[in-house]
Amino acid sequence: MDARLRAIAWQVPKDGKVHVLSVTDKQFETMAVFRGSAREKRRKGTPDQLMLF
Repeated sequence: MDARLRAIAWQVPKDGKVHVLSVTDKQFETMAVFRGSAREKRRKGTPDQLMLF
């Protein structure tokens, strides 16, 4: 197992759940993102839920 994955696995809270998705540079480059016209308002203190390595 990759060292980064071991570090993530070690820090998962007892009742937590973490999904790790690995993509290549090419896959990321060709990703399409669709959003509706309504924008979410971010609450103060909301933690970032996405971490890219």
